[in-house]
Amino acid sequence: MPFTQVLVTAVFTSGGKPIPVGVITITPSREMTDGAGIVATVNETVCTISQGILLGPAGTPGVTLNATDDPTTTPPNVFYTASIEASGHLPYQLYVSVPHADSPQVDLLSLPQVVPPSLDNLQAPGGAGSASLPPTSWVWLTDPLAPAAAAATPGTSQTATPAAGYSGIPLIAYIQAAFSGSFGMSETATVTITATYSDDTASSAETVSSTTATTQQMTPAAVATLHKNGVTMTAIAATVESSIANSGVTATVKAVGLQA
Repeated sequence: MPFTQVLVTAVFTSGGKPIPVGVITITPSREMTDGAGIVATVNETVCTISQGILLGPAGTPGVTLNATDDPTTTPPNVFYTASIEASGHLPYQLYVSVPHADSPQVDLLSLPQVVPPSLDNLQAPGGAGSASLPPTSWVWLTDPLAPAAAAATPGTSQTATPAAGYSGIPLIAYIQAAFSGSFGMSETATVTITATYSDDTASSAETVSSTTATTQQMTPAAVATLHKNGVTMTAIAATVESSIANSGVTATVKAVGLQA
């Protein structure tokens, strides 16, 4: 069967405002074959950011990519590296797969993340051999967080601080919360993320909520507001609360960024 093609879009913001300009280079990790003789080679696709909008090579919103998991596609586990250079931010990379189920359109920042990529699964553009690995991905995974016994009251927080040898938390690509346990009638569990900065201020808390035991991803716009121009993020903390008392729900938070 031919490759499923997916239109990948994105909106990039900083401090609640669109990032004015940037360049995004998207490269598959390996050559792919669709099972019927069609080969997708390892070529770079250069896109741009204009007033926060991801524009493809033709200058229109979004870029069309081949899905990486069609039933007849080989080899398995191919992913794309999206190298992002946005004005006012350090360059960083996302490593994503593109499920065929996301056709016809999906947000780049909501795609499944591959962390970290395998050096054996990278092929240099234009030929055989391995490409050099980009900087290491930064991953923060909390223990299961529980709400306080009282309704609408956060439980004990967990905090991430910079890795050894670094002065700040890196640019965060995405944050997700995996909710588990038995939800009560009309119960809503809410994870709150708070960032602290080198100027001793804290961000407006950003949240992600659920009414069922599922994994929810924070919106790209919400993640972007955790970053402030001109200062370093020195800590990031997570708590969970419930709309009912004595909740049996927990949440595990995962944040992924690029440690340059």
